Amino acid sequence: MGGRAVPRSAEGGGWGGAGVRGEGARRSRIVIGPWGHDLGAIRAVLVDQVSWLSAHLLGDTAQFHRSPVRLYLQRANQWLDFDTWPPRESAPTPLYLLPHRRLGWEAPGGAGGPDTFTYDPARPTRSVGGPLLDMKESRQRDNRDIEARPDVLVYTGAPLSRHLDLVGPVSATVRVRTDTGHADLFVRLCDVDAAGVSRNVTDGILRLPPGSEGVVAAEIELHPTGYRFMRGHRLRVQVAGGAFPRFARNHGTGEPVGQAVRTRPTRFEIFLDGSSLMLPVLGAS
Repeated sequence: MGGRAVPRSAEGGGWGGAGVRGEGARRSRIVIGPWGHDLGAIRAVLVDQVSWLSAHLLGDTAQFHRSPVRLYLQRANQWLDFDTWPPRESAPTPLYLLPHRRLGWEAPGGAGGPDTFTYDPARPTRSVGGPLLDMKESRQRDNRDIEARPDVLVYTGAPLSRHLDLVGPVSATVRVRTDTGHADLFVRLCDVDAAGVSRNVTDGILRLPPGSEGVVAAEIELHPTGYRFMRGHRLRVQVAGGAFPRFARNHGTGEPVGQAVRTRPTRFEIFLDGSSLMLPVLGAS
């Protein structure tokens, strides 16, 4: 398991083509959607390739001359066109972890003591949903059972007064201290509907540098996304020490994953001052 996650879509589709223009291509396009290795991806590829063949073999350029970036905005059920990826129309906007397990758009003025939990690799935090090859288990799933675990911190925002569209890269900065110096940090952004159901949108994991001592500012790259949070819904952030079996457990001993036989629980301290997500808010200005 690497230190950073490979960018993919929130619900399992691949994201690529960011460097195509720099490789000397005369014209490039990227199509981004919420599919994985399934019929949805095959359908999208066929539509795109047929338009290319029609343009070059039949002279039908009406469908071919589209914007360089075409993205499906999840939950809005619509396609958006952009000139670049990430889109210039999206503004990186911080969302802060606040005391009393809240989220807010303004930094806390004195966060108080840290929030704590203990990750036990012998009883690892489970994973549910996300970009998986197994389509039965992937995509969005109800996260409430995971969020009820004592080894998961949950931060929830107020109901949205209007739709919130996120299009582009997502990252997190979490100030953390552990008692073992050997730990992973998993961060997930969820969408909580009016009934209280919490569904995963995007996430990422980071293996802290071995022997980390003191408070570390962990920089975690979450998967890029194109997603609409509906009016009345709430944003939620999970912080945990792993997501098994999707990601291999950190045994807490510093031993290589393939050789570790012992496990050691790790106590986490999450310091809210300076901990936030950076969200690509579309049309924020």
